[in-house]
Amino acid sequence: MKTMKLSCLILFMTYLGFSIPASASVVFSTDFLSVAPVEFSGITNTESVQGYADLDAGFADNFLRNTTAGDPANSTVLTLTDLTPHVSIDIKFLLAVIDSWDGDSAAYSNAPDYFNVTVDGTPIFSETFDNGGGSMSFDSSPTGVELSYGNSLGFNTSGSAYYDAAYDMGLVDEFNNIPHSSETLTIAWFASGEGWTGDNNESWAIDNLEISINAVPIPSAIWLLGSGLIGILGIRRKFKS
Repeated sequence: MKTMKLSCLILFMTYLGFSIPASASVVFSTDFLSVAPVEFSGITNTESVQGYADLDAGFADNFLRNTTAGDPANSTVLTLTDLTPHVSIDIKFLLAVIDSWDGDSAAYSNAPDYFNVTVDGTPIFSETFDNGGGSMSFDSSPTGVELSYGNSLGFNTSGSAYYDAAYDMGLVDEFNNIPHSSETLTIAWFASGEGWTGDNNESWAIDNLEISINAVPIPSAIWLLGSGLIGILGIRRKFKS
C-alpha cells in the first residue's frame, strides 16, 4: 500500500511538470583540528587560529596555514579519488588573509599579491587582497563573504600598519557549480604575484573545508516511467496476495 501511495505521488508530481533536481552530497570535509588529512599534499602545516576564533565565524582550534614565498608560491593540494558520477562540484571554506597583503595598487612596492585556486589544473579563482592603507580588500567580494577586515587577529608584525582579514569563500560564485565529472578531483590553493614575499610577512590559511558533488539530475520522464513500473509491481503484488 505504501508503494502504491508513493507511486501515485510521483505520478502526480511529474504530471504537473515537476522534475527531480540534481542532488548534492558532501564527499569530503575537515576542520583541521589537528593535522591535515592524508588527502592533502604539498604545504600541509596546521597551527592555532589565534584571534580568528573570536570572530564566531567557524574558525576554531587549528587551520591549515601556508607561508611559502615565490611566484607562484608552493601549493596546498587536496586529491580525492573514486568519486561517484556527478556533473559539478561545490567548494566551501573559510579563508584567512594574514598580515601585509598589498593588493594590486601601484602605491605599494610589494604588489601585487594574489590568492589562487585551481581545479584539476584549471584556474577558477585568482584575486588580489589588500590589508593595508585602510582600503577595502577583495573589491569584488559578494555580500556576506567578508567576515572581518581591518582587525588584528594575532598574526601582525609588531608595529605593522597591516591587519588581518577573513572571508567565507563558499558564498563566492566561482566556488559553486564548478563543471566536473571525473572520478578524481585535485584542488590546489596557492599565492602568487611579483610582490609576494610569504613567510611571516604575508600568508594565508583555510579552515572548515567542505567539498560536495552534484549528481546528474534525473528527467521527470524517466521518473514517470520508473514510478509507473513501481505502481504495476504494487498492483501485481496486491492481486497475488
